[in-house]
Amino acid sequence: MMFNALATQARNLTLIALYNPEREPDRPGGTSHLVNIAANWGFKTVELDARQLLKASPSGEDEH
Repeated sequence: MMFNALATQARNLTLIALYNPEREPDRPGGTSHLVNIAANWGFKTVELDARQLLKASPSGEDEH
């Protein structure tokens, strides 16, 4: 999808990455690697920490 966006010569490019930085090693092909490449290509990057979505409520039960 990034290549498609670049091919259209769009001016406003944003990459949204949802991942857990503790479990994602910083190596080629990893999410953080992709975020760095996108930033180097001029994309605005938005990194969302998946740990926040996986937290359970203090009582140990899911909040609904």
